[in-house]
Amino acid sequence: SSLPSSLANVVVAVNGARAPLLFVSPHQVNAQIPWALTPGPVAVTIFVEGEPGNTVLVNVADFAPGIFLVAHEQDFEPVTATRPAIAGQALLIYATGLGPASGAAGNWQTWTVPTVTVGDQPAEVESSQLVRGAAGLYQVRIRVPGGVDPGTAVPLVLTIGGATAKISVAVGEASSVY
Repeated sequence: SSLPSSLANVVVAVNGARAPLLFVSPHQVNAQIPWALTPGPVAVTIFVEGEPGNTVLVNVADFAPGIFLVAHEQDFEPVTATRPAIAGQALLIYATGLGPASGAAGNWQTWTVPTVTVGDQPAEVESSQLVRGAAGLYQVRIRVPGGVDPGTAVPLVLTIGGATAKISVAVGEASSVY
């Protein structure tokens, strides 16, 4: 990782090893859990100016998906009630926790391809990869399936390695123009 292991005099140790840091503020520390950990409980300690804080046990899993954003592929704008998804359209799901990926030239595909449903209809997953330059952020490209009942809070469910993440999206009539 090209991320620093110390930032603003803060170090995060995971099972005794320094974790890459993304962000540090007085009330929040964002660190990347190292890839090579065995699933299960790990000890996490935050050090500030060399002094250890409390050590907490955190459960690490191979897959722990979380969805941050669903956007229109054509312009990266979020899917909203005023700009809903429609059948056949490509969407981008931005998520974390999709597990290992490999590849070359910044095109790192996930080893496991997630399944995605929109309104209980299976969506075609066209790609699942890490986002270049954004530690731990994945982009999953899907096609909105036909047969989804329109609505402003349609469930979109991403499943990978037996773990799921769910978010609500707006889906419009197939004839919607935006």
